[in-house]
Amino acid sequence: MDSGTMTNTAEQLFISQVIGPYLYPFFLIPLLGILLGVMVAFFKISAKEALIRFHYSFLILSQLILLGLSAFLHLSFLPELGLSHSIGVKLDWFPELGIYFDIGIDSLSSTFLMFTQLTFFLISLFLGRYFSLQKRVSYILLTYLVMLAVNGTFLAQNFILFYLFWELVLVPILIMV
Repeated sequence: MDSGTMTNTAEQLFISQVIGPYLYPFFLIPLLGILLGVMVAFFKISAKEALIRFHYSFLILSQLILLGLSAFLHLSFLPELGLSHSIGVKLDWFPELGIYFDIGIDSLSSTFLMFTQLTFFLISLFLGRYFSLQKRVSYILLTYLVMLAVNGTFLAQNFILFYLFWELVLVPILIMV
């Protein structure tokens, strides 16, 4: 192995370790929104209206954060920066079966991810105007679930994970329609 290949591999490992953790918020923020939505929907809280408004505000804020993060990741794949390969994180899921939670991003998936986050941001803005307060809770919850599944679909690096996220997209969409 020559030194150019070794430097390139070390550089790829460094970039993967630096940018890889930026992929976690695409899963953790929707999960946090889902937990908050379940809490709002199923628990009897005296200040429920204020909590629903907080949940909607959290949706808008989380969409802005994910939109900015996806734009940052998309810009990091510009040809001038020299980043042209897939960057990802591989976690043990069922290693004895050869199944890993393998997520990653490349220039194509970063483009899809950025436009998806822009679409979800626009959906979130219109969600607050056209639904009553009680219907808004269920739609916000379903929006977070769709967001989690679509992000997973675009970031999946193996077929099993892609298939699971793809099927997860269909359930809330069917309920919303």
